[in-house]
Amino acid sequence: MKYKLILSCTALFLIIAHDLISQTKMFVNYRKADCTGITKAKCLQIRFDEESSWQNFYGSIDGFNYEEGYVYEILTDKISIDNPPADGSSVKYILKEVISKNRPVVRLSIAERYTECEDVKIFKCLLVRESSETEWKPLYTEIRGFDYKEGYEFEIDAEKILISNPDEQGYVFEYMLRKVISEKPKLIISVADKKFLSEGSFKIKRMRINGELKKISDKKFNLLFNVENLTVSGNDGCNSMSGRFEINGDKIKLGPFITTRMYCNDIITDKHFYKLINETNRFKISEKGLKFYGGDKLLIELYKSN
Repeated sequence: MKYKLILSCTALFLIIAHDLISQTKMFVNYRKADCTGITKAKCLQIRFDEESSWQNFYGSIDGFNYEEGYVYEILTDKISIDNPPADGSSVKYILKEVISKNRPVVRLSIAERYTECEDVKIFKCLLVRESSETEWKPLYTEIRGFDYKEGYEFEIDAEKILISNPDEQGYVFEYMLRKVISEKPKLIISVADKKFLSEGSFKIKRMRINGELKKISDKKFNLLFNVENLTVSGNDGCNSMSGRFEINGDKIKLGPFITTRMYCNDIITDKHFYKLINETNRFKISEKGLKFYGGDKLLIELYKSN
């Protein structure tokens, strides 16, 4: 009888213990947050699933050696405490297993132009914003493995790397490229030049043929620029055409072009236009026209036809 009583008590204890202790998975953020309490302090940010928002964690996790700069997924024993002290928690966490420890991966947008950063000296730096942010900010550090081209807006996935501890200036991070998600050309042009390109079409006036600038009379030739979609369309004197263009300051890139395939025996414009366009890298707008250059050499001159 005594033996049975001992067994019953042991079983009851185990049932009670099982109710008090449960395994809990949690995620720990890569940086601490300011906590409001009796004194100013930093505390962990946690969540219990990947869809929830981060919340401040005012307690501790026994056996957990936290290193800022990494996102953790951990398994803990969660122990409910009966009659906790007045200033204590009713729950205690004990680390059971570190499931993963990784640098955070963020979606990063990169603007099409540089900005100025000022440190010991003034230098050009990228403008970036993370997917959780609404404002562009200058990046004083680098994005490892990323080849930036001015005039393009990029969206990338990147590892976020903590390179210094928080101080009066806050955390300092740099990034390491994981994947380029998108690369979109952007128009970097003055308001006046944008308006000039948008309104009306352009006709051919002169073209460099066999090294010499020659007057061209081709009533069918025309170019139309759509500055919102960065597309150009028209007629090369023989075939309808369409393509893309990019502008950055006075630099321009046109094409590739898609054309219809009619044969025009007596038209010379189309036979030289695409070759010259491939050599074009600079443009200039005047009061009445548009000029394409290859370096300092004038290749094509167009006039405005409203």
